[in-house]
Amino acid sequence: MNSLLPPHVELERQALTCPLGIRFVDDALRRPIGGLRVEAYPENKPWQRVSAVETRSNVYGFHGLPGLRDFENRTDDEARWILESPLSPRTFVVEVQDPEGRFLPSRFLAEAPARVETLRESESPAGQAALRTETLYSSPSRLTPSGCAVLRAQLFELGGRGGREQAASWALGEVSTSVGYPALTAVGAADEQGRLTIFFLYPEPTSVSTGSPPQGTPQLLSDQLWPLSFRAWHSFRSETAGWLNLDDVRTLLQQQPVIVSEDDLSPPTPFSGADLFFGRELVVPVRQPGDSRLRQLFLSKAV
Repeated sequence: MNSLLPPHVELERQALTCPLGIRFVDDALRRPIGGLRVEAYPENKPWQRVSAVETRSNVYGFHGLPGLRDFENRTDDEARWILESPLSPRTFVVEVQDPEGRFLPSRFLAEAPARVETLRESESPAGQAALRTETLYSSPSRLTPSGCAVLRAQLFELGGRGGREQAASWALGEVSTSVGYPALTAVGAADEQGRLTIFFLYPEPTSVSTGSPPQGTPQLLSDQLWPLSFRAWHSFRSETAGWLNLDDVRTLLQQQPVIVSEDDLSPPTPFSGADLFFGRELVVPVRQPGDSRLRQLFLSKAV
């Protein structure tokens, strides 16, 4: 039986490709973050900023980036990526803000278009890079997440600039301990005023007996402590653009840590860590009773 329907003719085809997608991860809980305000613009052209759209899987995708509209609307998908195109990757500044104040305002550079592998492509050699993921660092105003410990510190540059006390803006701090399993390492960033906040999951208790009957004399969980080591990194640059530069974070963490001291006396008192107690906020340096000095840490360049 012959069909009376006319043959199929493609009259028009439309396609839309996202040239840049990014996922952001919580520094403390290692989970994707939703509810952010993400914008991108070409370098030195902030008036051409474009807002990202958040998907249900917390991926922030961009459409309408300057100079990429023809790329987005090409109908041959493979031609976008495989065939040579006059559209070479362009560099954009990406800025991230959290309306809820949980994370520090951050920025970084990203190239677009940037292809990521799909589920079908990931099983073949033709698959490209994975989705770009950036870590955001907690702000001092963030409430402590359930089950997390917190270390807080006020960081200053030793000697300051021109002899004045100067906040160590956007400095990095790291806490670690080898007690318990697995070993703990957590990194945080200070805000523009040098206020450092590091949230991290509690290490495994080491002196609390869980057997039945208990072995020996078990220690109360509230008395459990872990010795924490502390290190810091700082660029000692004068500009504080109001944003944490995530590209600088990656560079700083590959350099030698700076010297950390508890005071600005001569010679200064070195600071390398403190004890964390379960259920207690740790503010460093820890002062002894009767010590009225402000709790501050000072950073100086390593020799």
